[in-house]
Amino acid sequence: MSAPSGVPAGPGISPRPGEPDVHVRITYADTAFDFSACSTAAINFLIGWQRSHLPDATASVVPDVWVHEYHRLPCEELWLTP
Repeated sequence: MSAPSGVPAGPGISPRPGEPDVHVRITYADTAFDFSACSTAAINFLIGWQRSHLPDATASVVPDVWVHEYHRLPCEELWLTP
């Protein structure tokens, strides 16, 4: 997938280029951290997050068209398997 016209693509290449990228947002207090990740990594990351983090820090998938603007989820490859 390529970034929308006029929008710079975020650094990094998807470990699964055949899958759509999604926007993953991690929120702690008043600070949001935005990343792009392939669908598989995003789902596995969110499942792992729910098991191990307190409710004051949240992680979610945000529907938007700017997903290619964000940096890749750190260590995205580690989340390709459950």
